[in-house]
Amino acid sequence: MYDGRKWKAIESSVRMTMTNTDDRMTLKTSFINNTEKTYLSAIGTDVITHADGYVPELDKITASYDYTTKTCVTKIPYNKNYGVDGWVIEYKLKVKMFNSNGFVAFEIENMLFNNDKIRYTVYEDVIEQRQSISKALRPSADF
Repeated sequence: MYDGRKWKAIESSVRMTMTNTDDRMTLKTSFINNTEKTYLSAIGTDVITHADGYVPELDKITASYDYTTKTCVTKIPYNKNYGVDGWVIEYKLKVKMFNSNGFVAFEIENMLFNNDKIRYTVYEDVIEQRQSISKALRPSADF
């Protein structure tokens, strides 16, 4: 780096790699490579235990949980616009939501340990954090 009088060395760990992979963590690449979603308007939340033979409580939104497939079926009617967000302690889970006989269901894709407490929430609105410029700059009325 040139400071106006002389060249200064830059620490190698601070330099951006010239590869075209996700390990380039600049502001631009963190925006482009962002696959996270923002969840709004919670419909219901529950805590389940990843244990063989787990039976959900009757007054909760969980209808069933399968220990082997790590699949949870809720009592909430399915809507393709809904989203599910899951956590174990402070670790965000990767979940895949699907329709199970008209109800919201999801499969956990992470490895779980026996007796892990899984906290999940079903949301009505899901917004992608990465958006095109035209979408981000589109004016919307505040209702």
